[in-house]
Amino acid sequence: MLAGKPCVGKTSLVDYVINENANIKPIRYLTTPNATSYNIHNHLLANTNQIRRDIRGDEYGREIVFFIDDVHLSSFNELNLPEVHEYIRHFVNSKEIYDMNTNMMNCAYRLRVICAGNITA
Repeated sequence: MLAGKPCVGKTSLVDYVINENANIKPIRYLTTPNATSYNIHNHLLANTNQIRRDIRGDEYGREIVFFIDDVHLSSFNELNLPEVHEYIRHFVNSKEIYDMNTNMMNCAYRLRVICAGNITA
């Protein structure tokens, strides 16, 4: 998680690091106030490939960096928890992606998550 005041260059820094390395496949997601964990989950599934029966990743074996920007703008679920934060926490702890089309739990292969958000005081 990369946090700081608005307009200090968090996104530019991450973009620079990601773009400098050819062995990284970037997946970017810009959070909006109505973003849900379902939106992020579908974006992740759409931008990764089924490598084997139970493994998702990049078809060329590159490291995947899933960059979620403006994570502080997410919506809240019925328990008053930020949906996007809960999905990220679950994903980072389990490294699993549930695919509803195949009804399978897939392991995320060589996938890292970077989040950026503003701190408000």
